[in-house]
Amino acid sequence: MTELLTYANSIAILLILVAGGWVKVRDYFKAKAEEKSKLIEAEVQKRLAEQKANTVAPVVTQ
Repeated sequence: MTELLTYANSIAILLILVAGGWVKVRDYFKAKAEEKSKLIEAEVQKRLAEQKANTVAPVVTQ
C-alpha cells in the first residue's frame, strides 16, 4: 500500500511540475510572438511612411 502511495505521489508531483513548466514555455512563446508582431508592425509603419513621402500630390489646373 505504501508503495502505491509513493507512485501516486510521484505522478502527482510530476504532473504539477509539467504543468508549471508548460506555463513558462507558453509565456516564453507568447512573448516571442508579441516581440515579432511589434517588429512587423514597425516595419509596416516605416514602409507606409516611405510610400507617403514618395507620393507626389496631383497638380490641379483650371
